[in-house]
Amino acid sequence: MRLTRLIIGFLVILVAILIIAGEQLSGASTDAVINARTTTVRAPIAGRLALERRQLGSAVSSDEVLGLIRDQLVETGRLNDLQRERADVQAEIGRLEQLSDSLSDLSELDERRMELEPRLFEIRASLEAERARLSAYDNRISAERLSLNRLAGANLAANVDGIVWEVLAGDGEIVQRGQDLLRLIDCKSTLVTLSVSESVYNRLSTGDDARFRLNGDGRTFDATVTRLAGSGAQGVYRNLAIAPGQRHLERYDVTLLVPALRQDSKLGCAVGRTGRVFFETRPLDFLRRVWE
Repeated sequence: MRLTRLIIGFLVILVAILIIAGEQLSGASTDAVINARTTTVRAPIAGRLALERRQLGSAVSSDEVLGLIRDQLVETGRLNDLQRERADVQAEIGRLEQLSDSLSDLSELDERRMELEPRLFEIRASLEAERARLSAYDNRISAERLSLNRLAGANLAANVDGIVWEVLAGDGEIVQRGQDLLRLIDCKSTLVTLSVSESVYNRLSTGDDARFRLNGDGRTFDATVTRLAGSGAQGVYRNLAIAPGQRHLERYDVTLLVPALRQDSKLGCAVGRTGRVFFETRPLDFLRRVWE
């Protein structure tokens, strides 16, 4: 009986050691972070910025107006020239109309009607031509006004459904065309970035399954390896919200797609939340699934 107890105790200890070793030696990451792509709202024209007050992290919708730029120094010389030319044409129309009326009255009263009619025909033809010119000037002036309106004022609109990540210019500031004004996070592009050891990295392939567990939460999400960028992968983070730290760059970079995060209203844009990623089945996974 004593020997049996010793054997059972030995087996329990051995199983415990194997479980602990399996848990610790399975491919895992300790620095996984929820990340997302960023997009920049730039000034379409130069002018004074009127920016709505928004807290960092506040939600925005695609096409939502975020501010306005007004340029009070826009050049109006061309519009002024067109308006002066139109006024000249209108004055000429008035002169020709008066002349036409006078000749019409004379032709009705004078036995020289045959002599006046050719002149009257010529004046009326000129009058029609000037009216056509007037219509053309009206069209050109309308087009110029539309162009000036686009140059004199422009709305700033969000180009994604996301959150305000960074404000790069202040309300009332004079900005230049093409200047970066706001940086937004595209919540539909949520992913998980992490780094792993070289030994784990060399066992991975694009398309491999993984599991992402949130720290302080306990929930686990199915994931897929979408990019293996290797060591020193700072360049691939240019358009991502969370940049890698020095320790991350010394290891091997991996990116995961986690569909359930994008579908979760609270986690869909929880950029910065951390967790762990596991790439291999661990001995206690069956208990975790029961617990979840």
